[in-house]
Amino acid sequence: MEPYPAQSHEPGKENGSIDEPDYGDRQGWARPLQEFDWNGVENWFRNWFSTHPEDPRPLRDLLEKLKQLVPKIDIENGFETYKRHLQCDDDPEHWKGWEHLKRGAQILELGELARAAEGDIPETSETWQRFRIQIEERLREYRESEEITKGAEELSRASHATQAQELLNNIDFIERAMVGEEPREEYRKWVREFVSEVAFSAFEAGRHTQAAWGKKAEDFADTGLRVRRGASVSGQQSKEKSAPGTMIRLCEMDRLIADGHSMARAAEIAASMGLGPSAEANRKLWQRNKKVGT
Repeated sequence: MEPYPAQSHEPGKENGSIDEPDYGDRQGWARPLQEFDWNGVENWFRNWFSTHPEDPRPLRDLLEKLKQLVPKIDIENGFETYKRHLQCDDDPEHWKGWEHLKRGAQILELGELARAAEGDIPETSETWQRFRIQIEERLREYRESEEITKGAEELSRASHATQAQELLNNIDFIERAMVGEEPREEYRKWVREFVSEVAFSAFEAGRHTQAAWGKKAEDFADTGLRVRRGASVSGQQSKEKSAPGTMIRLCEMDRLIADGHSMARAAEIAASMGLGPSAEANRKLWQRNKKVGT
């Protein structure tokens, strides 16, 4: 990760704008941003939001540019990994070469620009419904695809997916029962928000609990990977990779995709962990497996 060039940065300018930005210009943020004049950037977007509340497009342009500008880091623990923007309280080592962008990271963290550009945070019921659509699509796929483990049907992936769908349906039943008891629309809306908040929190708690349980399995998988890496290349090693190694690759990609990564990105992450010879090989393996499962 190469530092963003800071040749136009003037020391001390981040603490006070020398020249006021053009508040009437839709691109008035460009010059202060190029000069890392963060006070100028903040002054511009606050002024634009207060004088042009009906036109958030320039604010979205600024937000997108800022997201591109502030560097990202990989957050890893075991097989879990994701990227996020650097934050102000991150290890100073991560900020070496990027110090001139720290105020930009702070703007992203505080969220004032994001709220001005994208509007208020959606209601919990709206967020939960969007999230639930993704969940149910994944559950349907698990019910219809080929099993990746062998054993009792009641412990199969399809069985778990079916039970999960039934529990989601039960949430709907509870909500309808509560709403049906109250004729007032404002109360019904409150009930829907309340149920969505509880459902979303419970789902996230379950997801984190499952991730915590899965750390032991990650330990076993990681040990197996280290053993295979240290072994000599032989026919026996190839045979081992064709069975348990394939299963581990597919399981890990499945988990990454369920966490929101694209199939291509999941293939890259799995390869970076030592799962599979390359991202391309993982992608092809996944596609072949999906064809078999349909």
